Amino acid sequence: MGNAVGVPRDFSALEQRRLEAIRLWKGGMSQAEATRRVQIVRLTVVRWVAQYRERGKAALLKAGRA
Repeated sequence: MGNAVGVPRDFSALEQRRLEAIRLWKGGMSQAEATRRVQIVRLTVVRWVAQYRERGKAALLKAGRA
């Protein structure tokens, strides 16, 4: 997966996907359903939820260039 060579990542859009997945999950949606809504791999939502539980919203905010 990932972007093609020379195609920049949209860090703001990635952050919004993380926050949307967590918002859906906190609203009572299962991780599996949040995965389908945000259109990502289920293990990614599992990881985001774990990060959120451990360090809160700050763990999901964009970090800038990788």
